Amino acid sequence: MDISVIIVNYNTCELTISCIRSVYELTSGIEYEIILVDNHSEDGSLVEIRKQFPEVVIVENKSNLGFGRANNIGADCAKGKYLFLLNSDTILVENVLKKFFLFMEEHTEYASCGCNLIDANGKLTISHGCLPSLFKEFFLLGLYKLLPSYYNNHLSDGQTVLQGNLSDTGYISGADIFVRKEVYDELKGFDEKIFLYFEETDLFYRMKERGYKSCIIDSCKIIHLGGASSSVNVRKMTFYVKSLFYYYRKHHSSVYAKMVKFVLLLRVLLFPMERKRDVLKVVLKS
Repeated sequence: MDISVIIVNYNTCELTISCIRSVYELTSGIEYEIILVDNHSEDGSLVEIRKQFPEVVIVENKSNLGFGRANNIGADCAKGKYLFLLNSDTILVENVLKKFFLFMEEHTEYASCGCNLIDANGKLTISHGCLPSLFKEFFLLGLYKLLPSYYNNHLSDGQTVLQGNLSDTGYISGADIFVRKEVYDELKGFDEKIFLYFEETDLFYRMKERGYKSCIIDSCKIIHLGGASSSVNVRKMTFYVKSLFYYYRKHHSSVYAKMVKFVLLLRVLLFPMERKRDVLKVVLKS
């Protein structure tokens, strides 16, 4: 088996069906399987998916275990040489499985790769980026406006230009991680203490520690429908901030995390944002 495509579903029936359909319609010349890990959906997802795609391997969790743990469960039963961790809100527009496979077979120096992510209108969205750091958080106080070239080249969450080149990167968006299974297994996959957000940055930090390289293939693209809304969801913000501080404490120190917290508080206080009071409470409690 060349590739195991792992898709995590949680009450996203229509999106997941569109994602799976795009894989089947556009993938050829490669041996692959699709593993759907369901986090106890209650929207009838599994009935419909079994009906439309009986060949999909389905793993049913008895509760919502989170994104990282669900992917790890999928990886445990995967048969492929490579894992393709694909968000349920993505749609393939070309035969990326084969392109990724051929690239990784030829470029053994890379442990993982991804591609450009675009929204439904074809506009580039965040595909990869620099690993989180206090320096990066500090730049977000406003220095990125004074030194835009440095920020874009060294610290930003990248929006890759379609130019047919390769871009080495700190991390790849969790929406489309193509990784060697042996590397994923070696690292024991995602940190299951992280329920949501920063799973991929934590994984890629650990990959970098062991000398593994990752890149973006600029000539490929995938539609990513997530993040279309810019409104603040306090529940998601809570997961985001909690995971962010866990990441910093894990890979740096509690003092480092407190310094990041101070910078985040300054950003909340100094810049206009929706539901500022709620966001401030989330940061203070985390």
